[in-house]
Amino acid sequence: TQGDPNALNAAAAADAPALAKMLAAINARIQGSNPQSLENRPPRIYIGPVTGAPGDGNHSLPLNLARDLPGPDDVVVTNPALADFTVTGNIVVTPGQNGQVMVELDWSVQDANHRKIGQVTQLHPLALTDITPYWGDVAAAAATEAATGIQQVVANAILKK
Repeated sequence: TQGDPNALNAAAAADAPALAKMLAAINARIQGSNPQSLENRPPRIYIGPVTGAPGDGNHSLPLNLARDLPGPDDVVVTNPALADFTVTGNIVVTPGQNGQVMVELDWSVQDANHRKIGQVTQLHPLALTDITPYWGDVAAAAATEAATGIQQVVANAILKK
């Protein structure tokens, strides 16, 4: 037998919210019982490459980020296959004013499916001598600042799941 399309649409529209709520509750129970779920363990973050930085920035920035990013809510892993999220950095240095350069640090965060879930951008006017040949304290300060933003991006992504 065939039903009236209008009646079927009305019935589906009426039942959809309750069905969606029931399916969400089932998913929450499944995730809550899975020890590997992000609801039951800290997210694992892989720090990928940093590119474009002058001096030793491509090395010192991820090194400092690896120090600042881990905490009670985040774990840094060295194997990308184990990661829930990957962070990469792209650094762009452009001429500034008064003998300074403008340093833009873009930290991109991707999920395990390689979808970009967020970005943290930092802009700093610096003397070129502050980052060449060594970033030193500048890398430490930039990584500390970036870690806070990256942690927030990851936390927001987990809440959306």
